[in-house]
Amino acid sequence: MATDSDKLRAWKDTSDLLCLDLRPLDEHQAKRLRSSTCIPWKDLSLRCAELPAKSVPFAVLIPFSNHPALTWLPEHGWDCTWVFDASQPPFWEAAEMYGLVCRGPDEGPPALLFRPCPFLAAQLPLIQAAKNGTSLSCLDIGCGSGRDTAYLLTRGWHVDAIDSLPNAVERTLQLATHMRVHAKLEAWQVKIMANGAWHEQKNMREGIPKEERFAPGVPMDVYFSGKQYDLVLTIRFLVKTLLPDLPRLVKPGGYLLISHFVEDGSEYRQPRKEHRVQLNELSSLYGAQKDLEVVIDVIEKIEDGRPVNSVLIRKKTKI
Repeated sequence: MATDSDKLRAWKDTSDLLCLDLRPLDEHQAKRLRSSTCIPWKDLSLRCAELPAKSVPFAVLIPFSNHPALTWLPEHGWDCTWVFDASQPPFWEAAEMYGLVCRGPDEGPPALLFRPCPFLAAQLPLIQAAKNGTSLSCLDIGCGSGRDTAYLLTRGWHVDAIDSLPNAVERTLQLATHMRVHAKLEAWQVKIMANGAWHEQKNMREGIPKEERFAPGVPMDVYFSGKQYDLVLTIRFLVKTLLPDLPRLVKPGGYLLISHFVEDGSEYRQPRKEHRVQLNELSSLYGAQKDLEVVIDVIEKIEDGRPVNSVLIRKKTKI
């Protein structure tokens, strides 16, 4: 049977050091594993969006032996490769020996169990370095589960997050609130029409009157009243009529980041071909504009093997 020292050494040697701490927050802050994320057991069922992808192994720090999480997590599909019992002194002795113990409130960005879009994570240092530490703003169009929004919030960004689905907006707000980074977040429901018009749906779950539901919407420039962002983000969300307009939402010196499924000859069902971008479509569209620079244009594959075209576009400060 593996000892705590064996399990800690194996966990330490993994690249991500993901650990879910199920103890109350005060116990976590008093003494914890380095890079661990605290989600108290009583909150776990409401905060599943913060857990890793189900294909990703991680460690679990339980408050006591035979904890119900050891059944609940595998039953729901998560891979808890390493289990540590916080009630056992030998565990903490081994953790101290490996230099894995921290004490006191978390400093800096909170540790995340989930991962944002890999292309966003890879390009964010370049984007932030170019903006040189100023207060940064982002518009996340099609925020979905809110993970990319939450990731930016943990890095100090102000984020406006929008989605056409009320569930997506609610999940984004809940995720940011649970992670205690919601102070710099605005999230709301808006539908982008096929013609590129914007139609805000303010009533969310309360029901939308028919005349409002089928209103034509307003042009993007009218909707945003000239507001611009340091980063405009749209990941796996596509309204093709909107693509030519997006740079107008970007500040000079700012960036447009798009990552969407691409028609590259691969065989996959969703999204349908008419809802994919074509090879070189994005780079050709934006590369033809004098005030834009195509910084990066790559074809990548997501976790399930489907291809995406990811581009980073910079809006020039001078033409």
